Amino acid sequence: MKYLNGVFYGNTILEWLIAFGIVLASFVVGRIVYWFFDRVAKRYAAKTATTLDDLVIDMIEEPIMLILIILGVKIAFAYLHLSHKVFVFIKGLFYLSMALAVAWLIIRLLSVIIDEVILHKSRRESIPLSKKAVPIIKSVLVFAIWISAIIIGLSNAGYDVFPLLTGLSIGGLALAFAIRNTLANILGGITLIFNRSFDTLDHIRVGAYEGEVEEINFSTTQIKLPGGERAIFPNKYFTDKEVLNLSAANLSSSSFDLNLAIDTPPERIEAIIELLKKLPAEVEKAEPEGKAYIFTFSDSSVHIKFIYFTGRDNDFWSVHSQMGLRLLKFIKEQDLKLSAKILKPKVSK
Repeated sequence: MKYLNGVFYGNTILEWLIAFGIVLASFVVGRIVYWFFDRVAKRYAAKTATTLDDLVIDMIEEPIMLILIILGVKIAFAYLHLSHKVFVFIKGLFYLSMALAVAWLIIRLLSVIIDEVILHKSRRESIPLSKKAVPIIKSVLVFAIWISAIIIGLSNAGYDVFPLLTGLSIGGLALAFAIRNTLANILGGITLIFNRSFDTLDHIRVGAYEGEVEEINFSTTQIKLPGGERAIFPNKYFTDKEVLNLSAANLSSSSFDLNLAIDTPPERIEAIIELLKKLPAEVEKAEPEGKAYIFTFSDSSVHIKFIYFTGRDNDFWSVHSQMGLRLLKFIKEQDLKLSAKILKPKVSK
């Protein structure tokens, strides 16, 4: 017993043994909890219809075991008589370790939610960009959690984190300013993901452009225009413009360009535009309402764009021919004075 009362680094041998026993007990308790999750909780979770609970248990068992061990080590050192300097160091190490362990637990739960709920649902429903965007969003969240855990842990340990936060803020603002256009395109891509405005092969109209969506990337979208040209738009473009998804209505669109003589009176042009809007109602299998508007001017003509729609199941080229014939009759009926190019068809399916 006298040997146990011997002092070693400010504590008796008995106190060191008790502290060591507390640490050992924390390891044992941690292993017991791990065994409970691995052998008991998983067995009951396997009986449920969903696999989500199985994955949650598998993800939380290691972090919880680590948290219990860290708590045991903290209790063990609190039992000892330590110098103030060592006590402050151990206390800071405990808070930092606990913050990181909790962050690990949160990140593993977040991974289950993103991978098995959000990403799985987006794949099942064919949400565009899900395979590219969701992992990037996940990485950003994980990075933010780790940084927050380090800052919280250091702050609770007594360290002044204000200079670190200031540096991060200034650096973050400088970086955000430098890549502001890229960030705007990324946010536009995220908006496309969750709004599901359109997908590849959809026929859309955005601003003055119309065509078939060929490819959607994380920052850009490629559209095939009626003339065969391929236009690449930054994704932020779609957040600033009204997007009309013609495929959502199961329609195909086509257009004709009319170049009226520049000396045509404005009142006459206005009346022609209104008549053109109603012209599709006279063609079989065409949607009754069309669109017509002044597109641009030249030194000799006023360019009017006339657009009509038809169902995708219809004989598109037959409808287009009938619409062209009706438009020719309309030109003669209205005795329109045209410039050199009378009709310039724009077809899209």
